[in-house]
Amino acid sequence: MWQRLLALPLGGATATLRLWVSLVPEYNAREDAMRQVIGALRASRNSRTRCRQHVDLPERGLHTEVTHVLRPPK
Repeated sequence: MWQRLLALPLGGATATLRLWVSLVPEYNAREDAMRQVIGALRASRNSRTRCRQHVDLPERGLHTEVTHVLRPPK
């Protein structure tokens, strides 16, 4: 699922990607998926990434928000 998010065309403005990973059965697997997403965003060219994570209560599932801030090259 996160591979498709990373393939989205993100223009030169600020873009917010919301990733819902509540279908992943184990909390550790969800955290691992988020680390992969954040690492891939940070590796993007011509961008700086600011990540903000929000985790709901486990009984409501996990909602994680990744904010990817794209800045045009100077």
